[in-house]
Formats: sequence, C-alpha cells, structure tokens
Amino acid sequence: MIVPTELTKAGPVPGLAVFRDGEGTVIFVWLSASLEADAGRFGDAATGLERRLVDAAASVEVESHFASAAALVDRFVSLLAEHRPVGNVFIGDEPSYPHIKITAGERFPRALVTRRVRDDGARYFGPFLPETAVRRLIEVTRGLFRLRSCTVEVDGAESAPCSEHRLNRCLAPCVAAFCDDAKYARAVEDVQMLLSGQAFELAGILDERMEEAASAIEFEAAAHWRDLRSALSDLASEIRVRPDLSSVTDLLVVKQTDYGDLAVQLMTTDGGHVIGRRIIIRTLSDAMFGQSEEWVTTQVLAQLYGRYIPRRVALPIFTGRIALVVKALSERAGREVEAVRESGAALPARLRLAEREAGKLLVERIAADRADAPGAALEELAAALDLPAPPQRIEAFDVAHLSGQTMSAALVVAVDGRHVESEDAAWLVDAGVEVDALERAVLDRMSLPGGPLPDLLLVVGGKAQLGAVARTLAAAGFSAIPVVAMVRPKGKSRAVAHLLASVADGGEPRRIELPARSAALRLVTRLRDDAHHAANGAHRYHREFVNFSRRADSLRVVEVRLDDPDGDAADLRPILKLDRAGRDRLAKRLPPMPERKREPRRP
Repeated sequence: MIVPTELTKAGPVPGLAVFRDGEGTVIFVWLSASLEADAGRFGDAATGLERRLVDAAASVEVESHFASAAALVDRFVSLLAEHRPVGNVFIGDEPSYPHIKITAGERFPRALVTRRVRDDGARYFGPFLPETAVRRLIEVTRGLFRLRSCTVEVDGAESAPCSEHRLNRCLAPCVAAFCDDAKYARAVEDVQMLLSGQAFELAGILDERMEEAASAIEFEAAAHWRDLRSALSDLASEIRVRPDLSSVTDLLVVKQTDYGDLAVQLMTTDGGHVIGRRIIIRTLSDAMFGQSEEWVTTQVLAQLYGRYIPRRVALPIFTGRIALVVKALSERAGREVEAVRESGAALPARLRLAEREAGKLLVERIAADRADAPGAALEELAAALDLPAPPQRIEAFDVAHLSGQTMSAALVVAVDGRHVESEDAAWLVDAGVEVDALERAVLDRMSLPGGPLPDLLLVVGGKAQLGAVARTLAAAGFSAIPVVAMVRPKGKSRAVAHLLASVADGGEPRRIELPARSAALRLVTRLRDDAHHAANGAHRYHREFVNFSRRADSLRVVEVRLDDPDGDAADLRPILKLDRAGRDRLAKRLPPMPERKREPRRP
C-alpha cells in the first residue's frame, strides 16, 4: 500500500500528506506531527476517514522539509485555500473581529469599520475588543480628525460642503478652499498614529504644532491644536484602543451533529468576562463526515487566526498535532502562545457556563438554519395568517422622516422567502404625517404598470398604518392582497412583537403571535429591519444630497442597496454615483417646504 510506505520514508518529522485522485485533483491534505507515526493510520486496518482516503486516493505526495512550524502550517492553510479539498474543513473568508480600515487608491482616504482583512493595499488596524469599542472609536475619531465618510468621488471642485462639515465631522475636501491635499493627508497620518497605538507620540506632535502656531501669532490654529490635544487625552482614558493580549484567552469549542453539521464557537475572554464571540457553521460533505474532534479542531485552529493572535488558547482537547499548530502561532506572533486544556471540573465556572451556553446556541443556530430552508418560513407564515397558499412574493414598506419633513419611503421585496435586493427601492413622498406617507407609498407602488403583484404586503406600524393601507388597497381595487402590520415591542426598534392582520369587513384587526423561535418570525423581522434601514438610509441620503448640491431642491427617486459588495461598510450605500453631471440629471424640483410658524417670545 503506497500511503503508509510514503509516510514511513519521511521519518518521525512533522509534515503534510497530499492525497490526489485518479485525475490529479487534491482531495485531502493531512497535517501530521510525525509522518512515520501516522503511517499506521492508513494501513490494512484503517477505518473511517482513513479507509475512505486510502480507497479514493490514487497517489500521495509527502512534504516534510519545513524550516519552522509556522512554515508548515502556512503551507497547509494555503493548500486548503488553493484546492478546497473535499475531505478538509475549509473556513474561508469568515468575518473576524472588527478592524478599522484606511482605504487605499483614493485621493482622500476614508476610515471604515470592517470584519474582513484583505490584501488590497489598504491599512488595517485592530482588532478591537469589546466590539462596541470600535464603533465608539470610529465615531470619536471622525469627530476629532474629521476624515470624510461619504462614498462620492471627491475632487475639491464643489462650491459648498455637505452637512457633515457644518457638524464638525468632516474637513470638507470636496471644497478646495476648505481643505487641500496636504491638510487632509496630515489628518490621515494622525489617525493612523492613534490607531497603531502611538497616542503618546501623537500628543507630542500636537504640542509642537500648537507651539508653532502660537509663535506665528496664529492663535485660532493654536487653539485648535490645544483642543485636539486635550480631546486626545480624554479619548485615551475613555477607550481601550487595543485589547491587552497578555490577558486575553480564547476558548475554542467544536461540535458536530449526526446530520453532518459542524459548528465552531470562539469566545474571547478577559478576566473571565466574554468580550468577543465568533460563530462558524459548516455543512460537512460525505468525505468530511465522521472526522474526529481532534482533527477538526486542528484544521480550524490552523485557519482561524490572521492578524489577531491571542495570548492563550483554551481547548477541551490537546494533542501533539494541536501543539504543532500552537507553536506555529507563537512563531507568527513573535511571542509564546499558551495552550491550556480545560475541560470538565478543571474549567473555571464562568467559562464552563459560557461553554454550555455556546453549545446550546450552536444547536439552536443549526436548527434555525435548517428551518430557514426555502419554503419552511413561508408555510409557517401562511398557516398563521390563514392564507390559501404560501406567499411567494412579499413586499415590505416603511417610511422615515425628520420632524414630519422630507418623508422617505422604502420598499423591500422577498421572493420565495429570499430577499431580492435588485428590486428594492426608496423614494420621497409628498405627505405631512407618517400614516399618509405610508399610504401614499403603497399607492405609488401599486400604480406601477406591469410586473407581478405581491401575495402579501407588510407594513411597519400598528392599527393606524394597517387601516390606512388596507383602505388604500381596497379603493385602488387590490382588496384581495392581504395586509399585515409588523408591530414592534416598546423600547425595541429592531424586533417584531406581534402581527396585526386586516379583516375583510374593516373591523378590528386580528392579532397574531408567532413563536419566539419560529422561522416565520425571523423572516418578517429581517424584512422589517431591511425596510427600516432602507427608509432611514434614503432619508439621510436625501438630506446629504440637498445640502451637498445647492442646484437641486430634492431628489425624487433613489434606488438603494443595503451593503457594499465587499462587506466593508455596514451602512446603506446608494447605487447612484454622485458626480456633478448625475446630480443635474437626477435633480427634480419640488414645491418649497412650508415655513414653520414661530411662537412669539414671552415678555
């Protein structure tokens, strides 16, 4: 048998065994702490995974000459990424802990929050834990150094800045008179120093700038650098810019189900408190099924860490092969990474509770993913609403405004239970109150010529919104389309408490309670969130557009999508490219907004 022979020839050294089928395709990569010791696994008495590999492989290549453990593990990971062997567990481009990205290839770079670190020329800083710290950090950083956050193409040719500049959150590089390239580049350099942990050095530079400005009798500039220096000191004490890796422990839990599902739970703890959590779920192929917990843990551990490497890794199992991966992490980090085998009674109470909760969460997540298969949520929703058939096309509506002005409406479409982003739309409606705006939005949509009609129409709101939309549909001849209102619980904007379904005679709407963990509730909650985000995003986009270009009073129709294609930004991004020619084409006049009546001052 060729497999044990090749492994025995390599000797008792760590290495890789690359299995190929008759066509030369890599079907499995075996990582070994001792190739000679593993030769017996693939002998005549081989069972399970090893037996399947021996039967399927036509050849095996052994690689054993590596300068370090890091080189060996990096080679293992690169083979998985290049060939995607059917017998190995490949994590791929899974989101990591939040980082801050300074974009590249732009005249005026931006600072973005991202969970994916790519080799795209940009500078990445992080990770930042707890995860709430990065949001606060990016918010404060923009307030201090005022890097732009817009996605428009900026060339300094605009005549007036947007509202971000007036709110002191942007240097306004779009207007050359306000900010030139050198000024903006200096702000970018300051942000990079802060994010890279050089706050003390940055404070010294700000002191020098303040003294230079004062010596040149530029007192306003000196006051600016003084205020920035003071705010920087407050920031350093308020936010932990980078986690203390010497006290961070990662607890890694790997679980498999009898249905072929693999769940990985990573919890980052500091002083016994969970400050970060990552969940990875995979469906194992037939070639992967039945792999040991130790081997799956080894594969996951080898691929899990990139820029971020903890000080300590706690595992329920520890072998020589896992020790080899941990050694590689130590070499990559340039410091010792400690591996701790903690299980059973040896596991601290807080971590033992976290592991138990993690197992429960993983089981629920796997069940939820299986329940969210196409048709499952629709059938459950049809049964709850007494519909004759599962709704194949669902349309959800929401509106957004600011003090009753500039009403923006959004439409989100789901077909066969899946969000179809290409059919999403957002536009301005001429209405004075929220109920009228929602009614008008539904009427605008139903007035579109051609195209399929919805099998179910969802609106965000309560009885008032439901009644208004139901009356509008009936008057327009669409009374056969069922309407349901998604009512949010008090004090929670991102949830659905219950549903209200309209009745044929216009009487009291029927209240419907969906089970807390039902697939139908997850579906309507996602649609409600998407519609809410789209409406708010379109409203913000319109306000920015009006202030950015004084040649336009309003924008009639704005198509939107919910995410950047690369996943770098979580905010709403318009499809439209806002160059000056595009603004002139898209801008349409609307009647001027009525002026507010001011109450006379009391004597």
